[in-house]
Amino acid sequence: MTEFNIFLTYDLQLELNNFFSELNISVKSISSSAFIQNRKKLKPDLFYDLNHLIVEEFYSDNDENIVLYKGLRVLSIDGSTAHLPFTADLKNKYGTFNNQNKTDDVVIARVSVLYDVLNDIVLDGKL
Repeated sequence: MTEFNIFLTYDLQLELNNFFSELNISVKSISSSAFIQNRKKLKPDLFYDLNHLIVEEFYSDNDENIVLYKGLRVLSIDGSTAHLPFTADLKNKYGTFNNQNKTDDVVIARVSVLYDVLNDIVLDGKL
């Protein structure tokens, strides 16, 4: 195991311990290895849904803490592209693009994020 991996595993274990401690959840033990293996089971929609819950909670009954400019929210949209792994599923969903060698072996998706600039919160994101 490299020095970097040792620190990464150590830091992750500290974060897991702190996370459950902050939630006041009594957990016997969760190893960083078990966490890494099981995080692959999470569905991507979980993060989308969690973000929407956070945004909904932030804007509900929180008027005194919401920063506005002349009574309006200041929003921005940022877009980019992301290179995705080359798999049959991703190829079918996003299609392929030519790389510098003119071969159709690059899968690229468009990424877009809607952001509340003054309140430092992501409102929505699309891939």
